[in-house]
Amino acid sequence: MSVRPEYHAALNMIWLDVMKTLTPPIPMTGSQWADKYFWISPESSSARGLSKWSTRSYQRGILDAMTDPNIEQVIFKKSSRLGYTKMINITTGFYLHNNPRNILISQPTIEDAQGFSKDEVSPMLRDTPVLSLLAPIDKYKDSDNTILRKQFPGCNLYMIGANSPRGYRRISAGTIIFDEISGYPPTAGKEGDQFLLGCRRAEDYWDKKIIAGSTPTVSGQCKISELYEQSDMRRYFVPCPFCGKPQTLEFDRIDFSGKGTIKKPVYICISCEAAIEYKYQRQMVDAGEWIAEKEFNGIAGFYLWSAYSFSPGATWAHIVKEFLNSKDNPEKLKTWVNTWKGREWDQDLKKIDSNLLYERRESYDKIPEYAGVLTAAVDTQDDRLEVLIKAWGANEESWNISHTKIIGDPAQPEVWERLDLLLLTQFPHILGFSLPVSCTLIDSGGHHADAVYKFCEPRTARNVFPVKGANQQGKPIIVAPKRKGNKRAKGHPFMVGVFTIKDILMSRLQLETPGLGYIHFPLSFTAEYFNQVGAERKTIKYLKGRRVEEWILPSGKRNEALDLEVYSIAAIRLYCPDMNILNEKLKSILNNRPIIAANRRPRIISRGINA
Repeated sequence: MSVRPEYHAALNMIWLDVMKTLTPPIPMTGSQWADKYFWISPESSSARGLSKWSTRSYQRGILDAMTDPNIEQVIFKKSSRLGYTKMINITTGFYLHNNPRNILISQPTIEDAQGFSKDEVSPMLRDTPVLSLLAPIDKYKDSDNTILRKQFPGCNLYMIGANSPRGYRRISAGTIIFDEISGYPPTAGKEGDQFLLGCRRAEDYWDKKIIAGSTPTVSGQCKISELYEQSDMRRYFVPCPFCGKPQTLEFDRIDFSGKGTIKKPVYICISCEAAIEYKYQRQMVDAGEWIAEKEFNGIAGFYLWSAYSFSPGATWAHIVKEFLNSKDNPEKLKTWVNTWKGREWDQDLKKIDSNLLYERRESYDKIPEYAGVLTAAVDTQDDRLEVLIKAWGANEESWNISHTKIIGDPAQPEVWERLDLLLLTQFPHILGFSLPVSCTLIDSGGHHADAVYKFCEPRTARNVFPVKGANQQGKPIIVAPKRKGNKRAKGHPFMVGVFTIKDILMSRLQLETPGLGYIHFPLSFTAEYFNQVGAERKTIKYLKGRRVEEWILPSGKRNEALDLEVYSIAAIRLYCPDMNILNEKLKSILNNRPIIAANRRPRIISRGINA
């Protein structure tokens, strides 16, 4: 009589559970386990087929801390290209094989968790022999074995998204792993901080292990930097191959314009000032060691960046090349600082130089040839409406077209009638046609909210919407109001992430070269406009020991122009035009080829964008 395959699987799991109970685990560190058992799957390797894992010198201390029962928390502040994902896999495999316990892996979103399960966990369970014996058989899926939950002898592996508050409920786990924690939403719904929620899932374990790793984000709102500063703050010291002086690698000491070149940079020793060629890098790193800056308090913190990496795509020459490609563009430079240097981006906390903005005004009185979409932003004051019309091109390069003040009490209908006439105006393009305003956002956060809603409601077909600012850190650029059936709820504005947009705007105002994100201003704009754009200052304060950034408007200053620029960015993100199509149309005009009329009725936005 044959036994059904699923019974074979069940009996096998029971037998393995019994054997693991009777057989004491062999004492070993995480790096020892990895070097003995772990294999890298072809899906996540540049090599063809399976390849045996070999722990790199800078990974050894991190992996051993991740599996050390005497260390409760491990924090890894890092750049890319250091193998953190593989270290998560190894730590997971170590506990499944050597110390069975429930494991919870938290990713930024549910989609990220599903992708991690499919791209990392499943191949690992398939290709690492000691884990494939424990792994559930995928073809016998049931309620206990899904993409986000895997059942093993004596334990479960859970994978969740930090954007879902339900993911942290009803789970008890001895090992909690947070991946890219600085990329999490501000909170898990209404339930609060995801790190604290996750840590509570391990309260029943005397030997609980909490692991968090991430590339940093913006200074003052970067979770991994906050956690790292609470740790013993370990850094990796390497000896100079000439004088032996231990030192950390710093980007400022990579020379590519003196003793070194862009293609062959050298590292200048902090002690003997020898020019160290890249060929010594592996020798230096292999001889390095982790040294803590503070006394150990139960939290082991590690900081490492790409200069230590053995990856062929992260040589010192690659680092320099990426820096030179990014240094003149604050938005690109921010990405370089986060992902290559492993540091949080410090926003320029100084006041924008309004005089420099005023001096770089340009001579144009029509929509330029590179722009194909118009937006309008309206700020409501007690005695007037202020309107900014802005033209947009590829990569959100923009040209301010007009700044208009409609004087009068917004409680009076004639003020709104004048606004309506302005919004219906067709603005001349330098190529000979005219463009309408495609999307308008009107501030409803003041005393005239009812008047704003009354004006916007019958004009939604023209993409005229009320907005209200959300000035907290981490808020999305724009979020649509809730819906009732197929319609938006009346009297509910779109929410604009003012804090987030101001960070973007201030970076763009510092650009020196037209292109990605650059803002052009016409000669007609007054000095007062630029004073208002640069009126606010970004400051730092500390709440309960935590660094918090704030945008502050000094007493006596006005900031209506700044608000208009903020709402304009929200408007183009909401309208979200296909700039490739628009550019093709503009090129067609330049080449005198027939095209579809450029001043067609603007499309109707059916939903908002949570950008």
